Amino acid sequence: MRPGKPIILSTINGFPIISLPGPPVAAFLGFILFAKPTIEKISGLRGFYIPRIIVAETAKRIPSKPGIKHFVRVRVVRKDNKYFAYPIRTGGAGVLSSIVKADGLVIVPEDKEGFEVGEAVEVILLRDRIGVWDEENF
Repeated sequence: MRPGKPIILSTINGFPIISLPGPPVAAFLGFILFAKPTIEKISGLRGFYIPRIIVAETAKRIPSKPGIKHFVRVRVVRKDNKYFAYPIRTGGAGVLSSIVKADGLVIVPEDKEGFEVGEAVEVILLRDRIGVWDEENF
């Protein structure tokens, strides 16, 4: 998983331990993907989780190296009742502004070398609104 390793879920003397990676983006993704569901399960939270997922068209190529599942931060733009996903170019898991500016995540499976322009992708939304950042700050 990139970004987001190493993540450790364990117990010590019956107490759950969740260890997240140090870089901010990796820690954030580790929390929402592993720690939050674990905490909810341990606390006995009932009901069904309904992920907020939309289908968008890739507006730019989303590259990825095979062998690792990539969680690509994207900005979502709505034009003519269609959604378009723009990958946020970053220098790594330490760039906190990339998660702040992201509307969602596109998961690139480990057996795929990214997505080409125009491909339909699922976007896991990170917020209730898209388009929070204007074009100048993108």
